[in-house]
Amino acid sequence: MSLLHIESFEGYDRDTVILNGGKYENWMSESSEDLVISNSYGRNSSTGLRLFTNSYTFTQRGSVTRHLNGNYDTIIVGAAIRLDNPNQSLEFTGNVTSHRTIFALADGSTIQAALSITPSMRLQVTQGESGSVLGRSTFYLHTGIFYYIEFKCLVSNTAGTFEVKVDGITRLTGGGDTQMSADQYINAIRLGAEGAFGTGSSGRYVRFDDVYIANTTVSTVYNDFIGDVRIEGLRPIGDRLTKQWVPSSGTVHFDMVDDLTPDTSNYITSGTIGDIDLFSVSSLLTPAGSILAVTPNMYARKTNAGVARIAAVVNRAGTNAFGEDQYLTQENRYHYNDVWVKNPIDNSQWASNLSSIYFGIKKSG
Repeated sequence: MSLLHIESFEGYDRDTVILNGGKYENWMSESSEDLVISNSYGRNSSTGLRLFTNSYTFTQRGSVTRHLNGNYDTIIVGAAIRLDNPNQSLEFTGNVTSHRTIFALADGSTIQAALSITPSMRLQVTQGESGSVLGRSTFYLHTGIFYYIEFKCLVSNTAGTFEVKVDGITRLTGGGDTQMSADQYINAIRLGAEGAFGTGSSGRYVRFDDVYIANTTVSTVYNDFIGDVRIEGLRPIGDRLTKQWVPSSGTVHFDMVDDLTPDTSNYITSGTIGDIDLFSVSSLLTPAGSILAVTPNMYARKTNAGVARIAAVVNRAGTNAFGEDQYLTQENRYHYNDVWVKNPIDNSQWASNLSSIYFGIKKSG
């Protein structure tokens, strides 16, 4: 797989989904004090993630981490990023005093290499998070502006390489020792830093939107920089073709699962293997362009002991295709998703819109 994850931060609830006591989710954080997910923080009047610290002591962790589904020697990560609070001085406090991390590439809890912003607003790549400086850009960022920043890095003690692009233009390249752990791979991506952006009680805010994570495993599809992308969250707007799950109230199924953030008082349930619910989804806001990938996102848990599995469904002209089985837990609800670079029905490129395609969920076990 070359495209590992795409993220718009739509469909999340800060406290129960990303935080949730620090347990693994799509993204993990350790404190609800340092992050907000809101439709005020995206770059296209859309949902975005804002990281900040609101205490004078800056003890909270201003970051979120995504654990990957494998180990990769090369990772490409891109995101729309904006620094706010332009009237405050760019003074950094916390665990890292000379720069502030925006992307950290990790093996478990060990940071292999990081891309950060210096106090002079230049981009910098370091071994680990506070190790040797491997390169620093001559290009300067500004506050209050969204930039699309991409970071590609090969992990190696002897042959590490990196490249940084801003809005499609290469601003920094180099090489050196990009490995801090005993293993030559990356299996986690962290957005943000262990500390605050700025000083004072309000700190400095950094926003993230339209995130992608890719690698070089596949030789032909999205195995390098993808460029500036827009990632939209589409919600169910109607029941279609198959309605085999049971709504928690009433007879309308899509209305139980169309919330912008999770509402656990409304839901659909199934106790029968093979049950499928299908939905039409809202239209894309982007008027034109190619659809590079689709990620079905299901928020679910099981209610009884024993194995329970679900799978995403895509339907076109009455033909279903299914994603990978996802094993549910009983203790917590989690987000489960696939990444479909092509339409799994016939392995074709996605059409320019999804108006004739339905998506849904199957109880697969």
